[in-house]
Amino acid sequence: MHIITELKAAFADKKILLLTILAFSLPTIFLSSSQIIEDYRGFWLLEPLLLVAIYLNKRQILLPLYFLIFGATLYFFGLKLSGHASDLVALYLMAFVLLSSLNFAKDNEKFISQSLARLLNLLISFALFHLFFLGIFAVCAGLNYLFGLELSTSHRTQRLYLTLVSFGLPCLFLFFESKFSEYRLLNFIKIAINFILNPVLIIYVALLNLYCIYRLILLELPRGGVAYIVLACLIAGFVLRGLNLLIKSQIYDQIFKLLPLFIILPSVLLWWGVMYRVGEYGLSEPRIYLIACVIFANLSYFVMIFFRNFPYKFLAFFMIFGIFFTHFILDTKQLVLNSQKELLLRELRALNLLDSSGSLSGDVSKIGKEKLYFLQDKFDFLVENGDKFALENKKFIVGLEAAEQKNWQIFSIDFSGITINVKDATIKSVVSSSTNGNELVMQLDHERVSIDMQKHLEKALASLNLKPDGDFGAEVFEQLKEQLLIFEVGKRAFVLRSMEIVQENGVYKFYGASVLFYVEDAQLK
Repeated sequence: MHIITELKAAFADKKILLLTILAFSLPTIFLSSSQIIEDYRGFWLLEPLLLVAIYLNKRQILLPLYFLIFGATLYFFGLKLSGHASDLVALYLMAFVLLSSLNFAKDNEKFISQSLARLLNLLISFALFHLFFLGIFAVCAGLNYLFGLELSTSHRTQRLYLTLVSFGLPCLFLFFESKFSEYRLLNFIKIAINFILNPVLIIYVALLNLYCIYRLILLELPRGGVAYIVLACLIAGFVLRGLNLLIKSQIYDQIFKLLPLFIILPSVLLWWGVMYRVGEYGLSEPRIYLIACVIFANLSYFVMIFFRNFPYKFLAFFMIFGIFFTHFILDTKQLVLNSQKELLLRELRALNLLDSSGSLSGDVSKIGKEKLYFLQDKFDFLVENGDKFALENKKFIVGLEAAEQKNWQIFSIDFSGITINVKDATIKSVVSSSTNGNELVMQLDHERVSIDMQKHLEKALASLNLKPDGDFGAEVFEQLKEQLLIFEVGKRAFVLRSMEIVQENGVYKFYGASVLFYVEDAQLK
């Protein structure tokens, strides 16, 4: 390819410089971003750019000497840096001035014009590198999301960025500064499309097909975000196919002819996931627009399969019609309202709360927490949008709210008002305490003690002939406060600062506790 030829020619006489830049960038693999700032090693990022500045502003024959001088200067900076951000800013400003100056030309007009040209090259290099890095990050993030691979952790991403930017950015800048890159913007577009965007699209299409096969083998639905990944790939395919017509790459021309065939399986998976979630959760405005976009994309790719010379004018016409129909003709609000109402009615029938005449009746106190929240959520949505059915059944909605409060109440008791006498004992504080399910775990000086607080609660209730699923209120826990907050484990007595008890679906359960102190060799009076 022509770009590859230009790359080889641009770096043919710069092998020493490339090796030096590589030598300076490799140590960043072993440095974290915090080390670079805290250990005053910010110049590791700066050196490659300064080396380029030296190369561009001095004769190549003196390059080794300037490397030596520059290395000594950096060593001096390493000793003198105070660690403040201003040091790094000052070094970057020096590099920027060096890079924007071409041999410090005496002619002002030449100095300004060539400085602007060099600044443009630096900006293009900066943009192209970060586009390349975003492509790598997108692929790693896709592997994380689709297959659960922990590739793009924060620490790894920082290290990868530091290494690549310290080597890639100077190399790109050198390339655009070479005499072989007279048409900077055109080369920028070619490199961005041929070496970054097209490969990322191909990788994502391959990953999506592998993901589809993986999910079909397991007979599992795709994750919710996969729909947006597939849609993004479909849109990117349109755009890059059109741009490839301008660049006229024969390799990618053949690939884009086959692209519609490789989109079929991800599209099937997308529709499977979308239709299942519509049936499960109903329509929402984002889902309606997602479905409209997918229909538009799938129809366009269907046309691409049968027409090699895909007419983009058809795409433009179909897009205008789709936007007009979806926004101005389709009543998305009413569609969402009807869909959510249908889900609500279906659930009410399943719970035997809706009779054949359409009236609501029945006991809601025995409904589970999840179902109760589901009904409340749907009724709240219908009331907000002025639905007649919901407004006519406000009394039933109040009953749901009362059932929720009854099904989930927290009672709290504390140590205030309790008096205890301790005889010949040592009072100590616990190191830490935590709850693990029904257990209260207490870390002492040299051991760990745990007690099943649910059994402790049931034992206290049994002293009053009560059970955890009984019908009683907060006054019972106040009556049992001393018995609940003070208990013995072996020769130790533990005193709680507070205790929380939750009533869930009519059953009282231990929820949490805070330890005040404990007593060794306890004899409580």
